[in-house]
Amino acid sequence: MILLLLSCSINLLANDTTTGEQIIEDSCTCVNIDIIRKANDKLIERKYLLKVNSAQDSIITLNNKYILQQDTVINDLKERIVKINNINEDLQKQYERERKKKIIYGSVAGGCIVGIIITVVTSVLINK
Repeated sequence: MILLLLSCSINLLANDTTTGEQIIEDSCTCVNIDIIRKANDKLIERKYLLKVNSAQDSIITLNNKYILQQDTVINDLKERIVKINNINEDLQKQYERERKKKIIYGSVAGGCIVGIIITVVTSVLINK
């Protein structure tokens, strides 16, 4: 578009370098105003395109930083979940051990009580 405008508005002033004589010719070029407006629109678009590209680059940079932060947060949460699962497993194992101890101690205590009762009953019956 700009090349068309430049080629249509060539100034026909020239210097003849051999004789030192200046040749002046007048010419008139007609350029449609719509073409000038389109060229102006293209120049304005180009000006704002640079700003848009810069804004897009900054948005992409901020997005990459945000993704990096989210990845660190997610990794931290994963590590905490693993630690909590390990703690829960340890607590479950301790609970099972205590439950087994309780059953064993209860059985032993019950056996001792039954043994004592049988001994007392047999000693009372034998003494009669």
